[in-house]
Amino acid sequence: MSMPARHPRTTKAARAAVPAAGGGVPALERGLRILEMVGATEQPVSFTDIARALRLSNTSTARLLRVLLEHGMIVKHDVTGHYLLGARLKELTGIRSSVINQLRHQGQALLEGLSQATNTTALLVYWNGEVCIAIAKSIVESSITMQSVGTVSATLSRTPWGWLFYQTLTPAGRETHRQFITHPERFQTQLRAHQRFFETHGYAYDDCTDEPLVRRLAAPVYRDGEVIACVCLGGNVALMPDKKIAEYGAQVVACAQALSARLAAGAASADHMANVALTQ
Repeated sequence: MSMPARHPRTTKAARAAVPAAGGGVPALERGLRILEMVGATEQPVSFTDIARALRLSNTSTARLLRVLLEHGMIVKHDVTGHYLLGARLKELTGIRSSVINQLRHQGQALLEGLSQATNTTALLVYWNGEVCIAIAKSIVESSITMQSVGTVSATLSRTPWGWLFYQTLTPAGRETHRQFITHPERFQTQLRAHQRFFETHGYAYDDCTDEPLVRRLAAPVYRDGEVIACVCLGGNVALMPDKKIAEYGAQVVACAQALSARLAAGAASADHMANVALTQ
């Protein structure tokens, strides 16, 4: 079992090499990242979450949001002040058919089946190459709640899905994410052990290392050979005893593989329909 494929990333050096009159290209890149983040969540996103997740100053965040608002790409909730996609952007991009919505649509039933089979909470986390975004969940009341849908995080060192996403980063990307790791050297040592476990079993396993009495599993979801998400499972040690880890791990892997297959089938169907249309 090989490690997840690397996610394409633009290095700092490459970005610096692109001519940017008045800083236009970096501003455009940041604006696109905001749109991707807002579009990935089911609920409006706060100013603070955007600034923190994308590592922007309050001034830069406010300026970018103002431009996006003026052009109708996002809208601001009149009560909470949070942001969500605007009608203009949905018209231009057909956001409803995005890969994130495909993941939600195809993954929710799989999560519910996984949750029922294991009596633990199942979570689907999307990875855009910069941040993790929880996009779907099936909760078991007696288990742990895990992250809320819509949660955005750039911290990859504290979760088994974060470990898998970290492996897809380029060296430059890993250097960027070091700022979110409390003990980088210790994490690198632990990561090697996590990698060996994944290569043997096909899933990542957190045995109470981040939270006492809490165990979590994660397996990668692929699209076009790249890791775009993880199917995750979490529970307390009573619901996830030692004797059940291998069984639950296999179920998480099977769920992630089924979701990957559904995404591939959907893409193949779309290609077929396009070919039919072209020949008519």
